[in-house]
Order: sequence, then C-alpha cells, then structure tokens
Amino acid sequence: MSPFTIALKIVLLYIASIVSLSMSTSIRIGVITNYAVGPAFQELKQSADALDVSLEQIKVPFIELSNFSDSELVKKTLSYDAVYYRTGLRDTALDHLTVILKRANIPLINGSEHSGSHRKVQQSLIADAAGILQPRGLSMENPKYEKIANKLGSSFIAKPDFSSHGTDVKLITSQADLTTLIKTTNRDRFIFQELIKNVSEYRVYTLGRKYIASYKKILPTGDFRANLHTGGSMITTEPKYVSLLSEFSAKVADAFQADIAGLDIFIADNTCMFLELNWQPGWENLEAITGINFSDETIKYICKIARTGH
Repeated sequence: MSPFTIALKIVLLYIASIVSLSMSTSIRIGVITNYAVGPAFQELKQSADALDVSLEQIKVPFIELSNFSDSELVKKTLSYDAVYYRTGLRDTALDHLTVILKRANIPLINGSEHSGSHRKVQQSLIADAAGILQPRGLSMENPKYEKIANKLGSSFIAKPDFSSHGTDVKLITSQADLTTLIKTTNRDRFIFQELIKNVSEYRVYTLGRKYIASYKKILPTGDFRANLHTGGSMITTEPKYVSLLSEFSAKVADAFQADIAGLDIFIADNTCMFLELNWQPGWENLEAITGINFSDETIKYICKIARTGH
C-alpha cells in the first residue's frame, strides 16, 4: 500500500469520525407549547431541520400537582439537551420545572424568569426597579376615572394586566369609557398609562439579552395602537436609531433576564421608553423587513446554550 493510499485512508477515517461524532452529539431541543400549528413553532421546526437539529413539541394538556416531579411532563423534558418554554405553564409550575432541569444541567430557555413577569403590572415594577424609563402608570382596584385622570391626564391608556396583540387596549377619556371597558372585557385587573403623543414605536428582538433585529411600527388610520393584529404595519428601522435601540433593549432584556424576547419601545427626542416585553414573540415578515431569519438565530442560540451552558 503506497504512502498516498495510507494517508488518504487516514483522512477518510478522520472525516468519518468527525461526522459520526457530529451525529452522535446532535442537539435535541424540546419546545413547551400547546400551539404546534402556529407559525412560530413551524418556522423553528424548519430552521432546526435545516440545521440538522432535532426539535420537538412538548404539550401540556394538564399539570400533575401531586406527582409533578415524577410526571410525564418532567420525564419528557429531562430527555432533551435544552428546553425552550413558550406556552402551557404558569408561575409556580414553571418555577418548579426550572429547578428540576437546573439540577439535571439542562438549560431551560425563558424559564422561571418568565414566571409572573408576563403580566404588565409586574413588568412595570421590574422596569422601575432597574431604572428603565417608561410611561407614567398605575394599577387600581375598582378604578375610578377621576382618580386616574388626576394622575395621568384626562386621556389615558387602559391595558388588561394580561393580554397580547393589543387585545382590549383602549383609550379612556371618561368614566363611561372606563365602565364600558370593565363590563365588556371581563378582566379583573388593568394597568393605566399616560397617553404619549408624537412618538414612534418599535419592536425589538433580542437573543441572549442582545439586540438582533427591529422594525418600526406604523399606526393604522384612526387608531392609537400600532399592533400588527389591530391593523398596524411595519417598516425598516431608521439606521440612526439602531444603536440607540440596541443599547436600550439590552438593558431591558438584562433587567428581565430574558433569553428570547420581543420588546415594544417608544422613541421620542432620541430617548427610548419601555412599553412591554413579549416572552413569546412572533416574527412573521421580520426577515422580509430586516434580512434576519430570527428562527435560525433562535435555534443557533439554543444550541450554543446547550453546548456551553451560557
């Protein structure tokens, strides 16, 4: 056997061993969500397949309270290299799962940090504690228009403590508006914020508490809400604001210890103001606007966490 043939065989064996090692260490990601048919999960699945990463849904049809630590849910999560929480658990159960997976050295993305802070009142308190600028706001049991107006002005915004997509977010200008809102929404807790005019609103996406992409929200005609689900649209963020949003969003994500997040931010007079954090952001049309494939970046980020632990 010639030296060339021997060398070639060694190279081929080396390549085969690398491929084998790569296959044997393929990352397995479990996503806790009850919405596998949604676009976010489907895009994550496509990205994972393209990157040769295993990604599976973990459904939560119910939570076993008396046998949680040995439940099928916990057993399943323990079989993955990393777990990404989106929906299905709340507060205490998520806290307990975080502890269990931490003991097993399995990263839980958006774990106990998410617990409780999906509510807008809690988000405002976290932002305040971190010195993050936000609109003036308050929460009140049995809310009365005059008391709120004395603090926030005659026109103000009312948001349910827990909601998404701009659902039931209303402009309040009278006691009649407030009474109608309470009767028609069946919500038991609201956050009230001052109405801020002449500002621009942005959605910023972060991974690992760092800026990844953003877009500017455009208000629909006749509505103060810029949410896409209420008729708003999106355009490219002005280059002059990218560094400003990058620095501010990193501060917010760090305050919330958010691994993966979508942040809604106002800009007025070159100053950023925090509105809210979405722990389960969607990213439809984001790539078309920014050129960033957020699902690809998310899978790469989770794989990095699974391999390195940080």
